Amino acid sequence: MGDCQKHWERNEAQVPGLSHLCTGWLQFFKHTEQAFDDLGKMVRINRISDYAKNFSPDSRKKPRVGRNQPCPCGSGKKYKKCCGQ
Repeated sequence: MGDCQKHWERNEAQVPGLSHLCTGWLQFFKHTEQAFDDLGKMVRINRISDYAKNFSPDSRKKPRVGRNQPCPCGSGKKYKKCCGQ
């Protein structure tokens, strides 16, 4: 909960007390603890979750279209005159 400690509030006796941010972190981790544990177990046994399989491939891996090549949308126009603007 690293962020929590730097926001501790000090009282008159200079004893650190919990910030209002700490309760939010505690609620988050209580709510997600089981999911993080399950994810960690799957990583340790080298399995991919069904959730991870649903992600689409990285869009940057698609071949680039040159300015003077036909537009991939199928309009028949050059890319620079169609979707490349």
